[in-house]
Amino acid sequence: MKSRYMVLGSSFLVFIHISLAKSISLDYAIKEALQNNLAIKAKKYDVKSKEYQLESVKGMLFPRLSLQTSFNRTNIAPWSIMNKMDTRSLQFPSPPPQFFQAPSVTPQMLGSAFQSMQDFFNNPGTSQLYQTQLNLQIPIWMGGKVQAYENASYHALKSTKKELSQTEQDIVYNVYKAYLGGLLAKEGIKLATQAVKDAQKHVDMAESYYKTGMALFSDTLRAKVYLHQAEQKLVEAKNNYKTAKRALFLLMNEPYQDVDLKGKLYCPSHIDRKALISAVYQKPQIKSMEEKLKALKSMKRAYIGDYLPQLGAFASYSLFDNSTPFGATANGYMVGVGINWNLFDGLTAFNKIRSLNEQKLMLSSYIDYMAKGSIFKINKALADYENALAMMKYAKKEKEESKATLKVMDQRYKVGLAKITDVIDAETQYDKARFDFAKAMYDCNLAYIKSLYQAGLLNKEVK
Repeated sequence: MKSRYMVLGSSFLVFIHISLAKSISLDYAIKEALQNNLAIKAKKYDVKSKEYQLESVKGMLFPRLSLQTSFNRTNIAPWSIMNKMDTRSLQFPSPPPQFFQAPSVTPQMLGSAFQSMQDFFNNPGTSQLYQTQLNLQIPIWMGGKVQAYENASYHALKSTKKELSQTEQDIVYNVYKAYLGGLLAKEGIKLATQAVKDAQKHVDMAESYYKTGMALFSDTLRAKVYLHQAEQKLVEAKNNYKTAKRALFLLMNEPYQDVDLKGKLYCPSHIDRKALISAVYQKPQIKSMEEKLKALKSMKRAYIGDYLPQLGAFASYSLFDNSTPFGATANGYMVGVGINWNLFDGLTAFNKIRSLNEQKLMLSSYIDYMAKGSIFKINKALADYENALAMMKYAKKEKEESKATLKVMDQRYKVGLAKITDVIDAETQYDKARFDFAKAMYDCNLAYIKSLYQAGLLNKEVK
């Protein structure tokens, strides 16, 4: 309960911190996501589970000590006699007195004595037994199975840790993507706000010219239609900004706050393709598969151990009583050494080994497939990066040219040499060029991040 209150208190402090800050940075979002994201927490629990599994396998190397107690009451002849023997209370029927007084033993006397013994063994009566036993089992050599299981658990743990690292990279990539989407939406709000202001100017200009008889009423209507479209795009941009921030807070596992995102869109200037390709085989995802391969090899050695002899020692100390639990009317011990050799098990272990061989081939194929797929995705991200660079150059020129065109159309409209539709078309082209430039920077940055992510280097870049 105490830890629960500590977690709630920590979440409350984070909530207050964000509320007071009114803005968050990308570094802060990544840090919080790595600490609080539910997928990462789940994988950390998985790592802890594997650690305990490894410790449980190590425990198979230690002696086993157990204490047990039991009670039984029976009239079954062999068990009844054994109960009496355990408590050292077994008494045979005594021969009749004449057996000892007679000068010689006759066949009839011997027959009577044997008949008495026979009757006793066939019907010894009811007996009961309280038994308390301390057992010790010591594994001496188990065919190498325990060490093989330990190695398999160790590599399974390392594989899960690599999966944790991959999950962290997945979350960091998603945070980057959501944050960049937020910055793009934020830039969209800025551009849409300016577009609304420009559209309002066109409406005011058209209405002014209509009042002086220099423009048609349809020009006013057309300018208002464009204004409404600009306003609708502004609403859309604001909603996109909120959606991106909601996705960001979801990844951070924190309550949503309507805060501002710091930073601006930009395009990284250089990507080293050779470094990315060479890093692919060091990806946590691929390393996790390699650890699973090692675990399979250890499991194979464990199954081979099923066909080898197993040597162990044992010891026990027992207390016996016929009336009191944990009593000690009699006691005894037993020590020994045993060998168990499984000569034939219906080919169970053999077929398990065959199954492991197929799993090894499967994992090897997956590793090859993931490596080649990552290289393909890196090349695609680099192609997207080059496309974004080209788009940035094109959009920058288009923005300058469309701005100049808009200025000319404004002047021509003022002197009656252009229609309002010409002005609006020029404004539309200018708005599009400005947004295309922002979108190209977003695509460029995202392609850069994606290339690092596919190479498994995103966490290193963050650190």
